[in-house]
Amino acid sequence: MLEFCIKDKKQRGFSLAEALITLLIICIVVALTMNMMSKNRKFKKKTGEQTTWACTIDPTTGEHKVITDDPQTGESDGESCTFIPPQNVSEFTVLAIGGGGGGASGSSSTYMAQTREGFINFVPPTTGDYYIIVVGGGGGGGGKNCGEDAAQGGGSGGVVAGVFELRGATTYTLTAGKGGAGGKKAKTGGQGEQSSFTGGNLNLVAGGGKAGYGKYKKGLFSCSKGYGDGKGGTYSGGPGSNGEDAPYGGFGHAPGYVCRDVNRTCLIAGLADRIGPTVQDIGRGGLGARGSTSGGEGMPGFVKAVYNPIYSGEGGRSGMQAYYTYKRSPGRTKVVIGKGGKGATNENMNGTAGEASRFGDRVIAAGGAGGYKEYKNGSLDDPDPKVEGGDGGYSPAPRTLEDYDFSIEPSGGLTTANPALDGMTINAPGAGGGGGGANGTGWGKGGDGANGMVLITW
Repeated sequence: MLEFCIKDKKQRGFSLAEALITLLIICIVVALTMNMMSKNRKFKKKTGEQTTWACTIDPTTGEHKVITDDPQTGESDGESCTFIPPQNVSEFTVLAIGGGGGGASGSSSTYMAQTREGFINFVPPTTGDYYIIVVGGGGGGGGKNCGEDAAQGGGSGGVVAGVFELRGATTYTLTAGKGGAGGKKAKTGGQGEQSSFTGGNLNLVAGGGKAGYGKYKKGLFSCSKGYGDGKGGTYSGGPGSNGEDAPYGGFGHAPGYVCRDVNRTCLIAGLADRIGPTVQDIGRGGLGARGSTSGGEGMPGFVKAVYNPIYSGEGGRSGMQAYYTYKRSPGRTKVVIGKGGKGATNENMNGTAGEASRFGDRVIAAGGAGGYKEYKNGSLDDPDPKVEGGDGGYSPAPRTLEDYDFSIEPSGGLTTANPALDGMTINAPGAGGGGGGANGTGWGKGGDGANGMVLITW
């Protein structure tokens, strides 16, 4: 019976001591696990804030550099960065930004042919819209040998002025007419010659001013007028204006007034900006004589063709963005930052594209496209053209980054924010360079695109 009881007792479950030992082991394991989980949470949040790691390119040295509070998580050899994930962190968010594109340059080249008297042949360097001015010679003023009133002045030459398409490899002839001779003493002055621009399908003609009448004695006590009428020259073949008629017994006048709407209210200004400071003399009629003298000579005509293509450059595009969230450690990872594209430094050139930024082989952000040349064109009708360059693309980086001033925009040249000809370059990750502006006297370079960035948070 005793033997049976002993055997029965051995076949029952664990003893109390064994159960207590097992429970103790379980408690120790749970405690260690909770402690590790608590440490992991504290490491990730660091008093409630995310940990941030960045790789950029130093704008001064051009070398890669790591920006982080924990130097053990990154290193750089100048050509790239290496991300070294911290222990006990399993989730990482990676943002890559490519380099911004460079801005294009503007263009303001000038090709010109002109003659003040006589003729020249002109072969345009390229097909395009040319601003052409044709002014006829002024009529000569009348002479005088009697009476108190002056003889009549000569009429001014007619004017043709506007934008015309000329063909490259085509010969055009520019002919500037002579001014009419002044009337000798009592004689009427000479008529001004016509000026013209001909060739291809163009036949622009600005007539010369008519001669002013002279005043001569007729008998002992009378004073008569000659046959001149001092009328202004006419025009044909394009937009323009007739010359000014000389007043009765007055002076010769300046050339006919030219405006883009052929409006007689904006006289000299339309020609002055195109011809220069001698505009008062171009095609002017000669003065009528006062006293017993000869009349003044009419001034010669003028012909000018100008090809002045005014173009601004487009701004570079922003670098692209790429996101990825790792649910486990990516391990040691090579990071390469895309450089910003160069802005165009020669006239009428495209900007270059930015380079891609890479976090290993998984997260790749392409660079922004470079700006294109001939973005906007100015009007040849405008004597003082100005064309704004295109703005560069804004930085796509988070505005919470403290090392960058995001209030400055990569503006194009000749804009309200940037009155300079050159497009702007700013140091904000992935921003494009501003496009160059252009005016009648010069062109601007494109701004450089900004370097990219790789930003990691956990």
